[in-house]
Amino acid sequence: MKQPNRIVIVLNDTGRGGAETQALYLSKGLVERGYEVHVLSFGSKKGSYWGNFESAGVHLHLTGFNAKLLLPSNSLRSFLNYIRYNIQFIRILRSLKPQVIVPFTYLPNVAVARCWRLTGAKVSFWNQRDEGRMFQGTTWEVKALNSVTEIISNSLEGALFLKNYTKRPISILHNGVVLPEFQIRPTASSKIRVVMVANLHGYKDHITLLKAWKIIVETNNTKSIELVLAGSDGDTASTIKQYIADNHLEDTVNCVGMVTNVYELLVSSDIGVFSSMKEGLPNGILECMAVGLPVVATKINGAIEALGEDYPFLVESYNEVSFAQMILQLINDSDLRSQIGLQNRNRIKEQFDIDKMVNQYQSLFKI
Repeated sequence: MKQPNRIVIVLNDTGRGGAETQALYLSKGLVERGYEVHVLSFGSKKGSYWGNFESAGVHLHLTGFNAKLLLPSNSLRSFLNYIRYNIQFIRILRSLKPQVIVPFTYLPNVAVARCWRLTGAKVSFWNQRDEGRMFQGTTWEVKALNSVTEIISNSLEGALFLKNYTKRPISILHNGVVLPEFQIRPTASSKIRVVMVANLHGYKDHITLLKAWKIIVETNNTKSIELVLAGSDGDTASTIKQYIADNHLEDTVNCVGMVTNVYELLVSSDIGVFSSMKEGLPNGILECMAVGLPVVATKINGAIEALGEDYPFLVESYNEVSFAQMILQLINDSDLRSQIGLQNRNRIKEQFDIDKMVNQYQSLFKI
């Protein structure tokens, strides 16, 4: 009996995150198509998605060490560790007998790209998941990028970044999005809930959103409103919370931290917002669209790619006045909220289907 093709997916960790969510969707889809899927995670900790991968029929493994130990270093001691852990990483991969290796995010990308030819794999990917946050363009990074068989990005922004360092073709494979059975429905509650799902770190622009919210609070006299910021505390969390306190917004802004069930939060909301300086393809927008929420977002490539070029609620960067006006327009018009929300949900059906995403990966395996 012929053995199923073996795919190894390499992750920095198995905690909940955008890349890890996509890896889970891909794993499920490949298992359903008859592949034997292994997930290799760096470190020694089982993340919050570990059980989800197990339930999907995935074989899970831990390296026992941090991916950063595989990066080149100038000091002698670090260099010796670099050699030691790269040998260990190669041995682990070889033991899994991969035919295809699919890393997710920067550290797994460079780690796999530098050694995949020694693992017995036939196909290996560079899988760009952001707009180029950690890639510095060093000689060894560029060499690694160009050593794999397939270069992919989940966004136009990521592909444009990589084109600075390779002449190879880059395939764009959009994120797959779960389309819940439920949709946003009018509720008896008179409170309008506006929500942004994004971790509180420097890549986002929560401050412009909060400036807009201050305008809304000062302008709005008729509606009961609430802004929910859902995401774990990062390097800008203290600045964000201090701004809320300094501007007396505590009564209408709720920082809820990391949410275990995002869709439960979104289905009880009325408007999605997303304020950021630069993005690949933001899950924080796609998830809002999937449940039928209208979204007001910064006009950056990632948001345009998600919502469409002609989408009417895109705001120029750092323009809190325009941001406030667009949110207020949706707050005051329930019919418009429903119309734009349905449009967004239909776009998810057409452009971000999970089966379509898995099929695109499968077409690149060439095994």
